[in-house]
Amino acid sequence: MKTKSIKLSVFISIFLLVLILSVGQAFSNEFFDGLTTYEKATFSATYGNDKAAIVYFNKAIKEDPANIDAYFYMGISYGELGEYGKAISSITVAINLSPDNGNYYFGRGRIYMMSGDQEKAMADITQAATLGNKDAINYLDR
Repeated sequence: MKTKSIKLSVFISIFLLVLILSVGQAFSNEFFDGLTTYEKATFSATYGNDKAAIVYFNKAIKEDPANIDAYFYMGISYGELGEYGKAISSITVAINLSPDNGNYYFGRGRIYMMSGDQEKAMADITQAATLGNKDAINYLDR
């Protein structure tokens, strides 16, 4: 009797797990399919899937090469993966397209800092502060 109860309990647990996973998968696919490529990229990055985010950012850039934020956030995702050279290159594109954006300089400064290049990090953070980036200003004031 106890063996039947255990088998039934295991069967119900597996059934419920499969049901939950399939409902969750259907919901997430439906939700995800309704997003633009750029939104998929930012969603992926926000929830820690930087590899997927980079794929989507690349697609978003192909769809709209003028999407400056896509270059920037792709660089941040590369940085999160420790691919600092790619991160710096991507953020540099954003800076070249929008040289008055302090957020981009601060982001690249953080990547330089993570890569160990303190001199370039401080140059970018200083430029970000000059452009009014509050995080850079706070960093330099500490």
